[in-house]
Amino acid sequence: MTDEASHIRSWLESHPEVQKAVFAEGVDRCAESGGPRIDVSEVWDRLYGSTLPEDFGFWCLNQAVRATDEPIGRYFLERAFGAMIERSGDDGLSLEVLIEGASAHPILSSIFSDLRVRHLDGGYARRRERKANRERREDERLRRQQRWIDSVRSHEDALRSNRGAPHLLHQIAAAYLGALAEAEGPDPVARLGSVFLNDSRLIATALDALRGAIRRDDLPDPNEIVRLRDQNREHYLALPVRAGLAESERVASNGLVGLDDRQIRIALAFHYSGVSDEEPTWYRRLLVSHTQLVAEILILSAKAEIRNRRSHISGLSELAYSGDHANVARIASLALLRSFPIRCASRQLGGVRYLLWSALQHGDLDSFRSLIEQKLSRKSMDVAQRASWLMAGLVVSPETWLRALEEFAEGGERRVRHIAEFLNYHPNLSFPIDRLETQSLRLLIRLVGRVYGPSSRSGFVTLAMEASDRVQWMIQRLAESPTEEAGAALEVLAAETTLSRWRPALLRARDDQRVIRRDAVYRHPDVKQICQTLDDGTPANPADLAALITDRLGELADRIRNGNTDDWRQYWNEDKHGRPRTPKHEESCRDALLSDLRQSLPDELDAQPEGEYANDKRADIRISCRDFQVPVEIKKNSHPKLWSRLRDQLIAQYTRDPGTDGYGIYLVLWFGEIDRHRTPPPPSGVRPSGPEALKARLEETLNPEEARKIAVCVIDVSAPAD
Repeated sequence: MTDEASHIRSWLESHPEVQKAVFAEGVDRCAESGGPRIDVSEVWDRLYGSTLPEDFGFWCLNQAVRATDEPIGRYFLERAFGAMIERSGDDGLSLEVLIEGASAHPILSSIFSDLRVRHLDGGYARRRERKANRERREDERLRRQQRWIDSVRSHEDALRSNRGAPHLLHQIAAAYLGALAEAEGPDPVARLGSVFLNDSRLIATALDALRGAIRRDDLPDPNEIVRLRDQNREHYLALPVRAGLAESERVASNGLVGLDDRQIRIALAFHYSGVSDEEPTWYRRLLVSHTQLVAEILILSAKAEIRNRRSHISGLSELAYSGDHANVARIASLALLRSFPIRCASRQLGGVRYLLWSALQHGDLDSFRSLIEQKLSRKSMDVAQRASWLMAGLVVSPETWLRALEEFAEGGERRVRHIAEFLNYHPNLSFPIDRLETQSLRLLIRLVGRVYGPSSRSGFVTLAMEASDRVQWMIQRLAESPTEEAGAALEVLAAETTLSRWRPALLRARDDQRVIRRDAVYRHPDVKQICQTLDDGTPANPADLAALITDRLGELADRIRNGNTDDWRQYWNEDKHGRPRTPKHEESCRDALLSDLRQSLPDELDAQPEGEYANDKRADIRISCRDFQVPVEIKKNSHPKLWSRLRDQLIAQYTRDPGTDGYGIYLVLWFGEIDRHRTPPPPSGVRPSGPEALKARLEETLNPEEARKIAVCVIDVSAPAD
């Protein structure tokens, strides 16, 4: 809608009488066109979508009564009838008003009777009946609420003396906690106000009664609370105690002051028997101040749930992933693991895994080892639980359980799935990969990796995605280890056919691990080696080798450019008259340069074309000495990827090889700017005009660390000007 139309619409809405006049005029004009029905679609366009007045239906009824033309009267009456049915613009309008208006007009009376039969068909009466029912229900609710308020008032004395009837206190607590449908409000006090009609005296009495609930003499003991929960029942005072402790915390810095051990045990038993996952402030306080009592009641409650084969056992997940529960976990995890049956329903397997994770983090390791041995000695343990116990054993005693886990996994893919589920059981838990030895990592990568390949996360997170992440993390763990054993493990894993999907990642990890190991075992050259290098002898390391090669290439470049043998010609294709026409192919240029370079290198150095490096990549030249080497990548200045190959080929692929220590040489042959062999434009700036400018521009693309290890050489092999 245009700004002008919007302005007109707003103006019409603020002038309802004008709206009605426009509408009436439109209906009159449409009626003049003849026909039994009036089409006023164009009239609506003239109103620009403005909202009709709230009494539009009543106004239409008056227009119908005053109309002398039957089509106009019919149209306005239908509009009035529609307003009543749709409950829009029906101020002052009702069925009785319509009947009264239409009955005074013989033609309208007949029309209205027809409308009533066709459209109402008892619907209006049904709506009125539903409205009356709602009003009756509301009246009944108010009477019920008043009866309850009267009942509470009649028990005020008992409530004040902490002797209120438990069922009455239960209802008050339900209102306080928002568990009562009639209780509405943003906070507990507001909710009590909504059910007590804001009677401040009753609200204060109710709050006092709730705070005193934990001190009542008729509270059940923890064993009774647990027994009731086993029967899917809850004591009437459970909700009042929970609400009362919350209220005490709300009004005081520490609502537990003055409670004895018996009362604390009861509060904890009610907490664990509840269905809420929230941890109240008072409970978090007890985790620190009364750790032993918390563990005692948790064990009592959880053991009962384990016996009754419940799928969810209160408090176990917190033992595994909540740091606040660490001290409780040290006491409770092994005790509960001992009570867990060796055969359990699949729905209970989560409880076993939580407890094993908890024991791995907080349990006494010697006691845990003994318990693992005891449990796994039972041949009747179910497969899913055995996988979890074996995984825990792999962490605490790899020398004992590595081979057992391997034999277990040979039973099929389903068993590997159970292993992967334990690795990825909970989003807040992180399997202690850093505690696994190299052989354990190697085994898990092989077992899980053969079933679950690399996978990227997208959409709903699946076990396959999680398992893929864990395999990648374990591979990375081996890659970061400087030990010879880690390197050997990666070599073996990369060669396994069952891990073909992981081969690229394993090869990268192997190369990275070689670099880390090389740095870890590297020893600086001694004085004798340094003197030998300075005397133009054998290089002591990759840095010396790279410096030597760079120096020899500089001498070679000077001889090509300034010597009296025109060595530049061996890089060109010549015509029959010996005139240079086009640059030779890069391989031919490489062979010519390598032939000259070899003559200037010490005998101990081996210079070969197409050296093989990490990930099966090949450099143009590899110059090696003993167990280290330096790659040389050669490009003509006209190569279309001249500017990118320095980084994505030499640095990213060849210098990753551990034998290079990151050193490499990027050599460019400058043929000049000739037709179809011009230097490609750089990513930014102007095209270099000569070999020196090209060398400077290439060196500018290196960061300080790269510039320390990557040398750029540009050799001018261009034909001299005639």
